[in-house]
Amino acid sequence: MHVAVALVCLAVLMNSNVTGNLDYGVPLILFCLTLVGYNVTKYAHLWLARKTFPFKILTTIVTIVCCLLSAILIIPVLNTELIVLLGLIALIGFSYTFPICKGKSLRHFPVVKLISVSVIWVLLIVVLPWIFELLVAQHISGWHVIVESRNAYAILILRGVQVLIYVFALCIPFEIRDLKYDEEDLQTLPQLIGVGKSKLLGVFLCVITLIIEILLFQYFEIGSILNMVFFLLTAVMIWFSSRERSDYYASFWVEGIPILWFINLLLFA
Repeated sequence: MHVAVALVCLAVLMNSNVTGNLDYGVPLILFCLTLVGYNVTKYAHLWLARKTFPFKILTTIVTIVCCLLSAILIIPVLNTELIVLLGLIALIGFSYTFPICKGKSLRHFPVVKLISVSVIWVLLIVVLPWIFELLVAQHISGWHVIVESRNAYAILILRGVQVLIYVFALCIPFEIRDLKYDEEDLQTLPQLIGVGKSKLLGVFLCVITLIIEILLFQYFEIGSILNMVFFLLTAVMIWFSSRERSDYYASFWVEGIPILWFINLLLFA
């Protein structure tokens, strides 16, 4: 559930200067889709093997309820774009969870794991809200009258690249944390290039997100300033991550960055 909350917070933050406030129950849809995807990824093999695990009944019920709620919210506005988007998310999610090549899923290919997670988050955080924004515009202005400037599309693309890079960087502390659990042949990023270089890469990626923020919004309003502050905070958290730290460093402090970020937006915006 914490992952779903973090994704929804990041979605609201990243869209506050692009599509405006998220409408059409988008935050609820994002929460439900993320929770379903997370539970399927984590527990699918246990469900299929009919094995028990803590809170199995509750997890199953919550997953089914979220599936139904997502369907109720999405089906009335379903169009070609949404079908393609949801199909792409499902395909990546399936390939991430189940073996697709040589008995391996995407998570077992070097660095592909991080790229897969980052792409799914971009599709949910940037593309899905944009599609719903178009649906609202079409409802108000008619199917043939949708005013979208080239500048708006440029902002959307830059924001998508920014989220892709940021999520990739945000995953690095988790990769470092999992070194003590991962098999040596898993070939995660820290296993391939080492912890030090992984942290340098994470900090470098955060600097790129900061530069993109400056390019996106030259007139610094409170939302943009907060974004830059928390990009820097993320870089600091990445730099101080290590395999010796408690699991809660990544699971609580790093994962809580988007939530703290969102709370600050509510307080200062």
